Amino acid sequence: RLGVPELVAFYVEQGAQVDALNAHMETPLACAAYWALHYKDQKYSPDHHLICRMLLDYKAEVNTRDEDFKSPLHKAAWNCDHVLLHMLLEAGAEANIMDVNGCAPLQYIIKVTSVRPAAQPDVCYQLLLNHGAARIYPLQFHKVKDGFVQSREMEREDDLNRREMREPNLRV
Repeated sequence: RLGVPELVAFYVEQGAQVDALNAHMETPLACAAYWALHYKDQKYSPDHHLICRMLLDYKAEVNTRDEDFKSPLHKAAWNCDHVLLHMLLEAGAEANIMDVNGCAPLQYIIKVTSVRPAAQPDVCYQLLLNHGAARIYPLQFHKVKDGFVQSREMEREDDLNRREMREPNLRV
């Protein structure tokens, strides 16, 4: 979490497994990817980037998943970290890997773009697309939303009609 590259080198030299899991089923690579963004000041950590590079050089598995099926690529996408996304994708990360909710890394970038002022989301999008990520067509989102709203309105009307048929009109 603190991002000390010297400790990573020391532990690996002492025989630590680069794909060891913590209590949340996260590997050191996934943890380093997540903590690469200091949320308070919205700055990316070069030390965490170096740790990720070191772990990849030590042959860390790039597509491991935690208990929510999030890969290190999901965590880099959540941070909108184009440096780390590039590093992971070049190491063989799957661009379309899904988490437990069926979300791909590209969807994470869409979710967080507005709250990552230091990010370069256009670079992140392009990196994922260049590595085979499925395209998302935001112009179609409104159609899905409108269809959902219309179906909910129709359900409400049906419920009202059923209620009126069950409850006789008591007015005289």
